[in-house]
Amino acid sequence: MNVTDVVGISCPNVPGALAKVLGYLSAEGVFIEYMYSFANNNIANVVIRPSNLDKCIESAERKESRPVGGKRFV
Repeated sequence: MNVTDVVGISCPNVPGALAKVLGYLSAEGVFIEYMYSFANNNIANVVIRPSNLDKCIESAERKESRPVGGKRFV
């Protein structure tokens, strides 16, 4: 059985908001294997598969992003 660790993050749906979040994660050394994003009105939702789930969540919370939480999908 394969397990995939992902984290969901919400940010404002404005130019540069996602780049800011990704900059925080990069500065913390979080490598992103892949991500998907979609917008719903004024909120952008991003699903990220980081190399380190816990570090990604901690980094996002420190920078006042709104992590939806980490999940392990089978």
